[in-house]
Amino acid sequence: MKRLLLLIVTLLSMAVGVSAQNAIACAGIAAEGGQRVELPIELTNQADLAIVGISFTLTLPEGVTVEETDGEPDYTLLDDRLASNRFSVYTAKYADGSWGFRIIPSTAGAALKGTSGAFMTLPLNIAKGMKVGDYSVGISDNKLSVRGNNYSVTSLPVANSSSTLAVRNNLTYTEITLSSDGESTYCCEYDLDFSQTPDICAYIASGYYPQNGCVLLTRVLEVPAGTGIVVKGDAGTYRVPFGTSSAYYLNLLVGNIEPLTAEPEENGLANLFLTNGADGLGFYHFSTAFALEANRARLQLPVGLLESTSHGVKILYEEDADALRDAEFLTPENIAVYDLGGRKLSTPRQGVNIIRKGDGSADKVIKK
Repeated sequence: MKRLLLLIVTLLSMAVGVSAQNAIACAGIAAEGGQRVELPIELTNQADLAIVGISFTLTLPEGVTVEETDGEPDYTLLDDRLASNRFSVYTAKYADGSWGFRIIPSTAGAALKGTSGAFMTLPLNIAKGMKVGDYSVGISDNKLSVRGNNYSVTSLPVANSSSTLAVRNNLTYTEITLSSDGESTYCCEYDLDFSQTPDICAYIASGYYPQNGCVLLTRVLEVPAGTGIVVKGDAGTYRVPFGTSSAYYLNLLVGNIEPLTAEPEENGLANLFLTNGADGLGFYHFSTAFALEANRARLQLPVGLLESTSHGVKILYEEDADALRDAEFLTPENIAVYDLGGRKLSTPRQGVNIIRKGDGSADKVIKK
């Protein structure tokens, strides 16, 4: 009995000693948000081990995914350590987003070459909006399959490991392109500084005039990351520098970094989208879901404030003093304005305007 116990203890000690000298790990890498990078998976092993199989589980931080084709990861086996035509790879994707890998020989006599270095690479996609910082990439459930002198195969556990994925931002600006409309919505994953770009201006939606269907846009110079804005300028492409902002705004615009399909309403709020509609460029509400590109924004208003879904919400810029006076003129008592042809206007125009009052009466007003 004592000899049996001694034999077991000796074997366990040998296994611990062997496993301590072998390691499966991934190299530390640096990347930017929105970038695709290759992650090397490395193995350090004893020279006297005939390794014929490797098993491990890869755990990635939120916002990082393995690039796939038809549900399979796009791995690459490296010939420096593995003859790719002599090994097969089996994978499994788990509910928590981690991946399991098992690499075994597909031909007799195949074994790993060398004692250190990467044996495979995995392409990773870093989310565009991922915050700058250091993240942990984990390698766990590690096992090596080792062929003995009598050609029997045993499984050797290997300690877990982790490495650092450093998400960095090497750019100093974002590019914003305006079409001939000269206005667009925008949202950036980084703070922006518009104080250095006089040819393109940024605005938040600071208020709404339900009596005439206008959204009030207020110019801002600092734009915190993730803030929905309207940008205005001549047609062209502008470089807006990144900045550092601690500003906080009460803003009716909601930005999206990634592409988004927005429903007509959510939580009692109607989604309106900047587009050219029946009333020209404005924010419109649609009865079906609307697809937004990445780095865009939508206007959200309480459903009860929308008089009609067929008319667009006009844009009213705060620096336009005449427009502000028009908005103030359209009080709850003066509920609508029309031209002489009977067409409803969002604000009084130069010339004769017909103002309809809440009591049913109407006045003619001349704006010079």
